[in-house]
Amino acid sequence: MKNEENMKFSLFTLLKRFRWKIGVTIGLVLLELACALLYPLFIGFAINDLMDKSFQGLYMLVGLIFASLVIGSGRRFFDSRIYAKIYQTITMELVDKENDQNSSTSKISARIN
Repeated sequence: MKNEENMKFSLFTLLKRFRWKIGVTIGLVLLELACALLYPLFIGFAINDLMDKSFQGLYMLVGLIFASLVIGSGRRFFDSRIYAKIYQTITMELVDKENDQNSSTSKISARIN
């Protein structure tokens, strides 16, 4: 049986236990939101530079769009894998805990869901 700290299933203990994995996904979400907030500014730069017959602002806007695409794709890639791994870990521990208490299969299934 695992140590007792790993067998607690409160939100606080789960956040504390998986803080680095959850922190990475929150960081990627914040980066993605920062890119979204910068769109109006970069559109303004692109318009101003195009009026001055320069493509510099347009290149910056395309760079922001590309960065946003990469960050968003990375977030979705890591997000699903990190939370699936957390779910798998917690589920296995919960099943072990319930089996140690001789719980019925239906009870274990209900608690997992």
